[in-house]
Amino acid sequence: MTLASANRQKSTHHLASQRAPRRSLARFVRVLQEHLPEITKQYHVKSLGVFGSYVRHEEKRRSDFDVLVEFTPEHRLDIKSALKETLSQLLGVNVDVVERAGLPHFIGKRVLREVIWLQTDGVALPVKLPRRKSAYTNGKPNGANMEPKREYLDYMQDMLDNMARVQRFVAGITKDQMMSDEKTDFAVRYALQVIGEAANRIPRDIQQMYPQIPWRKIIDLRNAMAHGYDFMSYEKVWDAITISIPRDQPLVAAMLKVEKKRRNIDDETKNQEPTE
Repeated sequence: MTLASANRQKSTHHLASQRAPRRSLARFVRVLQEHLPEITKQYHVKSLGVFGSYVRHEEKRRSDFDVLVEFTPEHRLDIKSALKETLSQLLGVNVDVVERAGLPHFIGKRVLREVIWLQTDGVALPVKLPRRKSAYTNGKPNGANMEPKREYLDYMQDMLDNMARVQRFVAGITKDQMMSDEKTDFAVRYALQVIGEAANRIPRDIQQMYPQIPWRKIIDLRNAMAHGYDFMSYEKVWDAITISIPRDQPLVAAMLKVEKKRRNIDDETKNQEPTE
């Protein structure tokens, strides 16, 4: 019997009126540890850890439970969604399964500092859970349990990755060829929207430190494409590809370098396709 089917069978033996088990980090970890051998075998899990609001003791009634995983090389492409469904049923809470390989670079560093590993490289580990920290000092919020937001440095990297993609998509072709190729046209427009969305998520005070980057123009292009204003003429799209991006890309790259230096972040790079 598989873990998922055992789960479903077990649930049928409970009365609907029974109170749901308490949602807590300690219970979730205990249940995961009990089922780690089956989870490892059935879902090709190499490493598994927990992170997020429950680890920071900042969970709310509707909070997801975050699980970080590494799969073995032979895992199926659909294994992540299957694992998510099984863990959600097992724990009685919506589980968000995140692959370590897919973590954005900068927020990924923060996640890896926070994660509590239950298993690494197929070996179960002893677990010591963190104590709950008070979020208040002298009656005022102290930020102790603040949820880490996605780093604006990651959004800058998203801009650079998609600027590079756009140029790869149109390399060696003309505007007319791009227009006549549905896949290329769609890919280019999507990448341009990601660039604008990423720019829009960079804090305004950071944007203002780099006035040489035309933030408003980049964001407005995204808005126009997303909402279909003027059906976004190919002239505007081609100008963005051939004029704006070659001009803006080195400016954003220089900004990212300066920001990493200003914040004392190492200049390590991660050649990873964004997961948009």
